[in-house]
Amino acid sequence: MKKYFLKNKYKGTGFIELIIYMAVAIIMLAAISSFVISNKKMEGSNKAIAEVEFQGADIVSIVTQAVRNSQSINSPAAGVSGSTLSIVTDTAENNPTIFDLSDGKIRIKEGNSSAIELNSDQVEISNLNFQNLADTGAPGSIRISFDIHYLNPGNKPELNYQKTYYGSASLRQQ
Repeated sequence: MKKYFLKNKYKGTGFIELIIYMAVAIIMLAAISSFVISNKKMEGSNKAIAEVEFQGADIVSIVTQAVRNSQSINSPAAGVSGSTLSIVTDTAENNPTIFDLSDGKIRIKEGNSSAIELNSDQVEISNLNFQNLADTGAPGSIRISFDIHYLNPGNKPELNYQKTYYGSASLRQQ
């Protein structure tokens, strides 16, 4: 019995095969590009979220710790809200210690020293409110609230992030 073998008449790649290879390469390149672009957007979004979360929590911690360590609250008065908090501390040269909002920045001013900004230029604070929850004659208890948002000069949707922070602290019993 004779065996018949089919021999390939063509010794190279045909035009159809070349088009198929190119189509597969283009599809793979498009998938990789899409992944890289998506990854970059996610990186920017995560940066904005981390910045807002870190700075908001840090500010709440600084203010509440200052209230806990203070001797008394000058303003706002008991049962009143205000945009400025003034407290009396154990250290005379730090009196009064004042927290306020100026140009999107929460500031702390201790005694005669210059005000120090508590948040960076990457975020902006608004709607700062201090509420003295104490009854008249009772030790002070302050509730702080503010809105913080990531500054997005390029108006990229993935960088739009904001959050409202709340915190409260009471004076320690002396």
